[in-house]
Amino acid sequence: MKFPAIFIAIFAIFGMAEANYGGGGGGIVIGHRAAGSKDFVFQTFENAPRDALKRRPTRPRLTPLPKN
Repeated sequence: MKFPAIFIAIFAIFGMAEANYGGGGGGIVIGHRAAGSKDFVFQTFENAPRDALKRRPTRPRLTPLPKN
């Protein structure tokens, strides 16, 4: 089944588009309100080389989602 792969590709495309417009970069939600899992967004495109863009230093970050 390629259905989850399509969703991951869509998230990756929108994440790259958001990262190009000065945002924090896109991410994929890992364990979204699932039982026994933590709610983290893994910033996937923070690993990209930013030398040409002269932005923040490159390091992957785990950002906790707001509990509302």
